[in-house]
Amino acid sequence: MALTGYLFDPSVIHRLARPQVADRVDVLGVQRPLYRCAVTDLEVLRGSVSPADYEARRAARHLASWSPAEWIVPAGSVD
Repeated sequence: MALTGYLFDPSVIHRLARPQVADRVDVLGVQRPLYRCAVTDLEVLRGSVSPADYEARRAARHLASWSPAEWIVPAGSVD
């Protein structure tokens, strides 16, 4: 089973505080589903610099649905 949507890249979560990135994510999330996988979760959480940062990054994961990586069919990227 393949899913068509956008893979939520870790760099996006790191840049969500920028209004232009957050706005683009909102638009893309309406056009197609946003997905994350175990690898992106690991990359995002591993980059935390404090317990508070870890929790903030963990909370941001709700923006994308979880999916096994092999089900994701890339449809584009956040530029």
